[in-house]
Amino acid sequence: MKKNYKKDDVYTVSGGQAMALFRFDLPCVGEVIDAIPELKAMSDAGYYEEAEKITRRALGYYLDSCMEEIKEDAETDAAEVFGIPWNRVEITMEQENEESGGVGVDNLSPVQYWDAVDLRKWQKFERWIKEGVSGMSSLESAVDMITANNWHMPGAQLYNFVDTANGGTLCLAAEKMKKNLKVYGFFGVGEKEEK
Repeated sequence: MKKNYKKDDVYTVSGGQAMALFRFDLPCVGEVIDAIPELKAMSDAGYYEEAEKITRRALGYYLDSCMEEIKEDAETDAAEVFGIPWNRVEITMEQENEESGGVGVDNLSPVQYWDAVDLRKWQKFERWIKEGVSGMSSLESAVDMITANNWHMPGAQLYNFVDTANGGTLCLAAEKMKKNLKVYGFFGVGEKEEK
């Protein structure tokens, strides 16, 4: 923890609202393709462009999901650190690009009115945000979430799973893939089969 944390160390936006800035390091497309056996097999079979397209879409879903998680964590962290009732926490998320952004807590007074206790609380909140983002910024984390949500499958969507009437769960991407395997060649890509 940085000693002598001052108001000047807090990034502010209009109106003096504090923002905890973060940097999110997405793994590169090639690393993800190599780490997921289905995408690696597709790439090795000569379908690299399709594997790359699927991987880029999956990384987009991963980033969207991480941003939702960062916001949820920020709400929980703000309630704990600042003593704001959890149902009254108001969070502002700003995303500069796919690798950086900021989180603000709307319920706080402008930084210019903060005392040393407020600064310490903000420092703790900012550290928790950065630690959470750091944990999501690894190849292992990305691959785990992509495979758990079946985002690596052709036809995948952000929300791939639906509950069925019999109490089970159906993966929409897997169903699309089964259909595509009957109609198309390898892994849902390639030439359409003659009937």
